[in-house]
Amino acid sequence: MLRGLSVVVLIVGLVALLVLGPRYLRSTDEAAKTSAETCNLDDGACQWRNEAGDWQMSLSLSGKTTPPTLTLSLSAPESVPSSERMMAVLSGYSMEMGTFPVVLTPTGEPGQFRGQSQAPVCSVDPEMTWQVALQQGGSDVAMPEVVVFHNVVSAK
Repeated sequence: MLRGLSVVVLIVGLVALLVLGPRYLRSTDEAAKTSAETCNLDDGACQWRNEAGDWQMSLSLSGKTTPPTLTLSLSAPESVPSSERMMAVLSGYSMEMGTFPVVLTPTGEPGQFRGQSQAPVCSVDPEMTWQVALQQGGSDVAMPEVVVFHNVVSAK
């Protein structure tokens, strides 16, 4: 009898962990996101400073396609060589949507990079927010702010 009760309690505990665990993890992840400072590319260029120097990123949309062409422009410190591989990684900020790499190529001016891609479209949430992270030579660039932009177009 005691063994049967122990098995039932164990099963109920495991089910509760499976159901409530992801909710708890998601809520702490969302709390961490809301406590971080954000810079919205929809409002203009984002600027920050790290150990390498001053950085600036801006976003523009163009074209008559749906979704439109997204152009990311990056101004990196002049110490970043133009031969360095730069990449912007777009990922879902308000919901998990995977990642979309955008290769940033040098423009010919020192520290200037630009990349184009079709803007990701979220068919579920017209208010979808995307986060932009930078990679330099395969390593993450330290960004004190979370750089975001909103869903460009709904796929309805």
